[in-house]
Amino acid sequence: MSYVAASWSLGVARKLGIQEVHLVHVVQMNPAPSVASVSQRTYSGHEIRDSIPPAFMAPWESLTQQVIQEGFRLRIEVLEATDITQALITYAETHLIDLIALNTHVRTGFAMEVLGSVAKNLVRHAPCPILTLRVGNQHLYNSQSIQQILVPIDFSDRSKQAVRIARAIAERMGGEITAFHVEPMSGPPTQHSKWERQYDATHPQATQTPKLVEFLHAASGPRVTCHTAPLFGDLVPATLQYLTRYQHDLIVIGTHEYRQEGLGFTQSMTERLIQFAPCPVLSFRPSSRSLIEFHGTDEQFAIA
Repeated sequence: MSYVAASWSLGVARKLGIQEVHLVHVVQMNPAPSVASVSQRTYSGHEIRDSIPPAFMAPWESLTQQVIQEGFRLRIEVLEATDITQALITYAETHLIDLIALNTHVRTGFAMEVLGSVAKNLVRHAPCPILTLRVGNQHLYNSQSIQQILVPIDFSDRSKQAVRIARAIAERMGGEITAFHVEPMSGPPTQHSKWERQYDATHPQATQTPKLVEFLHAASGPRVTCHTAPLFGDLVPATLQYLTRYQHDLIVIGTHEYRQEGLGFTQSMTERLIQFAPCPVLSFRPSSRSLIEFHGTDEQFAIA
């Protein structure tokens, strides 16, 4: 993670009540045939310095000092692994990490398929929410303020949880949330959630705006200013166009474990937002640790 993005993450973590920060560096080993191994041990200060590429040593030391100066409990770990994603997942599971923050690079086509993406795989498999900060958006990280939060809505239970999380963050930050829904203009009929079927049955003439307002009431959460933004079009292009026109500081989105057309945002939808959205994305799976309601007082935070 770049120093600028990591510094932004720390500032946000402090405002959200995070108490402990783990700085994790993964040394990728040459894989043995058909073997993916993860080994972990406590490195000495000299070994840690030797494992950090020289170009990143100064930012690493600056970040370490910032963590200490801001009063976090600090833990530094160096992992050796053939599979970076599995190393981070295992570490998060073992240490009950509540949130992983990392940079993501834009990779498409052959590079995405062959080289893979740590961020993409963590979104699919990590046991806790993932905060991704895209390389190329460094200019956005000069401020540690989150004033505008976008929550894509599909009227599922995962969207309700995303609304509650976004409201909790907005309450801590003094910000606002926007419930954003894209109604497809063409294609096969969508599969509606139980909440949406019940609402449509009792409000057959309702437009999307009152529907979003009612969903916000149903989702509940801390009292913050909420806006609605209903659109028609294709989901991902419409979302990216909206974000280009209206600046937001964070996207909060829940994904489903398996692809369900029309019900729940698929992992591919979340992955495309992570690749191209002009702001950080906070995503979580159904089985993720239920962190980010931020009701606890001792959440742990990992920067990879």
